[in-house]
Amino acid sequence: GQRLARVDGDTFALLLCDLQGDLNQASAEAARTIERLLAVIAEPLEVQGQVLHLSAGAGVVMIPNDSRDAPELLREAETAMHRAKDAGDSRVYFFAHALQEAASERLALRSDLRRALEAKPAPLLLHYQPQVDSQGRLAGVEALVRWHDPRRGLVSPVQFIPEAEASGLIVPLGNWVLEEAATTLHRWQNDPACAAWATKLTMAVNVSARQFREADFISRIESLIARVGIAAFSLELELTESVLVDDLEATLEKMAQLRSHGVRFALDDFGTGYSSLAYLKRLPVSRLKIDRSFVRDLCEDRDDAAIVASIIGLARSLALEVVAEGVETAPQLVALRGEGCLLCQGYLFSKPRPVEE
Repeated sequence: GQRLARVDGDTFALLLCDLQGDLNQASAEAARTIERLLAVIAEPLEVQGQVLHLSAGAGVVMIPNDSRDAPELLREAETAMHRAKDAGDSRVYFFAHALQEAASERLALRSDLRRALEAKPAPLLLHYQPQVDSQGRLAGVEALVRWHDPRRGLVSPVQFIPEAEASGLIVPLGNWVLEEAATTLHRWQNDPACAAWATKLTMAVNVSARQFREADFISRIESLIARVGIAAFSLELELTESVLVDDLEATLEKMAQLRSHGVRFALDDFGTGYSSLAYLKRLPVSRLKIDRSFVRDLCEDRDDAAIVASIIGLARSLALEVVAEGVETAPQLVALRGEGCLLCQGYLFSKPRPVEE
């Protein structure tokens, strides 16, 4: 859906369509898309035995925020591109001053997150949200990262996770989360005051596609389990369907290796992505997680109710557990239980809580 054209010399134009949200959200999506392109350009390239290192800068105009005239838009984009080149290679610069300020703030956020990850101890913390079974008992928890920045205060994951994804910081961030979650689980399971409920507890941790594709991901998980001393089956890695898009066979191989050690897998946000039955039957997953967007209007929207019922029925036929996220009301819970969903999480039971709580 994107169009790329050579304008002249070393100048190219990229047209991005169907950006979502308001102007700020759309500009952030555009910047991240362009940054991914610039990162690909920056990868070493071998030509006739020589390794070339290329770089590019980009200037951005938003339509219709800036001009509506095509030649004028190209001039504005080129003006912004020259500002990007002046500022340094591999930059994205907006023609509109207000959007550039927002882009600069996103870059500052990344820079501060990088420093936070390098700090000892890191100003990051995990909150844990309970997963409750049909008897109201604690069956597991999902680890959710929070960042307390000295200048910004508590930064929402909605703000910093997309920037971590776009910049590659999601890999060290994800590794920190895995380490912290496993250590916490070990501490709970070896504390006599907690052992009664923690012994069989499942610790669910989100793993990004980029993190999962790292060459040392399997050895990192194996080392973590051995070093911390938790049972492998206590650890559940939550993957989204985006992990499967690029190389399904390599993904299946990695999952199978970890599954052979006892590590469990859940497919997160099920129903919002590709949801292909062809790959679902091959995946060594234990759970499907129903996305909160379907649960939210479950009792008012017949389509959402039908989708939820279908996911639960599909999971049952494939002998998979199913977890409903975002359960906030008693009628939602009754409807889910009526369809046979035995595991739920959401504000009806508890918000994500700090480890002490």
